[in-house]
Amino acid sequence: MPGIIQFLGFVHREELPEIYALAEGLIFPTHSDPWGLVVNEAMACGLPVIVTSVAGCTLDLVQDGWNGFVVPPRDASALARATASLAENSELRMEMGNRSRERIEAYSPAAWAQGILEAAKSACLQSYPQG
Repeated sequence: MPGIIQFLGFVHREELPEIYALAEGLIFPTHSDPWGLVVNEAMACGLPVIVTSVAGCTLDLVQDGWNGFVVPPRDASALARATASLAENSELRMEMGNRSRERIEAYSPAAWAQGILEAAKSACLQSYPQG
């Protein structure tokens, strides 16, 4: 049911899949975080996200208005507006959730492994050019 917001606090890793399956979005109102892996997880589950601009993942993962919203830290009004936008518009939640899943594919283990392989090939070619 849209419009219900629950503050869960700490959740054990084993409980996260059920919570993501029930969720309609993720709000990550951090004041400071080096990355924010929970955002990756939520996006992989097809959720729109609301993050603060200081989360390390924000620049790489969240495009404001496309797959979620980016708000300034400690700005309760901006956070409330973004939350209301998602809560009141099921079509927007679905579109942003699909875009989140699309965006996070570039950060999958397979994409990471492919990047490592390409970096290794490049390093080998620079060290031992074919001639």
